[in-house]
Amino acid sequence: MNFDSGAFFTPRAVTSLLVRIAAGEGEQDLPVYDPWVRGGEMLREVGNLLGPESPVRGTSPSSEALQLAAMNLALHGQHADLRLSSARPWMEPPPEFRAGAVVMNPPFNRRAARPDTGPDRDWLFGPPPVHNDNYAWLQYAVTCLSPEGRAAVLMPHQASSSSDEREHAIRREMVEQGAVEAIVALPARLFPGTDTTVIAWFLSRPTETPKQVLLVDASTMVATQEGTVILSPDADTEIAQLFRARQDLSEGEVRRLPGGALAISVGVQRLRWNDYSLDPADYVDHVEPDDDSEPVSAISAFARLEQLHGEILQEGVYARPVRPQPAGRSLGALPDGWLRVPLGEVCEIQAGPAVSRLGPDERTPDGSVPIVMPRHLRQGEIVANDIDKATHQTAERLARFQLLPGDILCIRAGAMSQPTLVNQEHEGWLFGANLHRLRIRAPERVDARYLKRFLNLPSTLEWLHRRSRATVIPTINSRDLSHLIVTVPPLTEQQEIESALTLLDRQIAVHEEYVRAAHEARSLLTDELIKGSVIV
Repeated sequence: MNFDSGAFFTPRAVTSLLVRIAAGEGEQDLPVYDPWVRGGEMLREVGNLLGPESPVRGTSPSSEALQLAAMNLALHGQHADLRLSSARPWMEPPPEFRAGAVVMNPPFNRRAARPDTGPDRDWLFGPPPVHNDNYAWLQYAVTCLSPEGRAAVLMPHQASSSSDEREHAIRREMVEQGAVEAIVALPARLFPGTDTTVIAWFLSRPTETPKQVLLVDASTMVATQEGTVILSPDADTEIAQLFRARQDLSEGEVRRLPGGALAISVGVQRLRWNDYSLDPADYVDHVEPDDDSEPVSAISAFARLEQLHGEILQEGVYARPVRPQPAGRSLGALPDGWLRVPLGEVCEIQAGPAVSRLGPDERTPDGSVPIVMPRHLRQGEIVANDIDKATHQTAERLARFQLLPGDILCIRAGAMSQPTLVNQEHEGWLFGANLHRLRIRAPERVDARYLKRFLNLPSTLEWLHRRSRATVIPTINSRDLSHLIVTVPPLTEQQEIESALTLLDRQIAVHEEYVRAAHEARSLLTDELIKGSVIV
């Protein structure tokens, strides 16, 4: 398939943020609508949040994108009404339905080869310019909403403060008519292959009365995963919770979020003074520290660097025994006592229960047994935020799908993230349909931590990629997985390998923390030197 820039997938944490806010408290009997379906990731997230039976609709001018979206959704037991549409749906008759929520990542800055559409009454907030469709998409999203619905739309950062005459006029009307609820500035480089920085707009039907607007600068809520920039874990949850509580914020009140993010509730008068800019940076740049918090200074930042330097030296002492030596064997030959065996001999491989056995009907807020889904596997750990639960009776009926400490969870289809080790706290939990559980047959022969290391080897991940069935969405079944050849040293050597690598992991962690602290110290020092607050 050949996709243009309008077809790049939306990162998972971003779709989660948009869907949580737009659909999380919407009208559940009305469909959630994505007017520019890419790989179906927006509508798939609706299924994660509201259940696979939730009504969803999607349109796209690309039949290939619709095919991909249909396969993605079907793989997870989710049905959707998917249809071909124009690349400029606002030029077509309005949709015959109203959406409880609209979630969308439309193509940015596209020039629409369309005639000017005439008087302002053709548009909710005024005719957009012909040089790009950004503000056409924003208005189309609002047009599709039910009276109580909410839209979440990704836009390029510059759209929030564009000086184009028509875009400025539309933005002014959106603010004055109370259609803008919140704006969230996201970190840079979230989309691989482009430096475009994005902002999420959260909109509602116009009320003719201006509202306070929640502006969130989440540009610092960033992490990396295998060299890729991602939204930091729990950022979607933190921002969504703040959005839900926005009515409790007084005008001008600032809230701090993890990772240095800032949010402020801005009234219409201040928006007017700022010429209707909706860029959060224009409002939080000069926020003072909390009265009860100690401001970070260059002096304290350098003290932190000295502390981390000491930790680096100490970790170096711990890791000093880790010095690889030649094994003295020919390439490919194994030491005495080492084996190469299929994974199926090492582990019992159990696929998760079908959706028909552990679907939305078996999940309840009153349940006592958490259900681990693929979205909960993050960077090799189980992150149990927003987790569904089953009753104790359901867990007993599905006892073969319960977890024990030392089990390893792997994703069966889609983005195959790092295999995750189950800890003591997860004992008795259930695991969902799109996961494999690996349970070591002979713990006296194979250490679970060593096996997890083996499964994360680049060569192992490459093998899994090659063996994934040749479908649009990579999928590996239990039988294929069982054929993976595992290198198994004696148990004592497995434990020595794990111990050595753990020491190096600790060194990496403290070095990474040192680099982050050094960047912060340099920034603070630059600012305070230029202000004359410190000297060197």
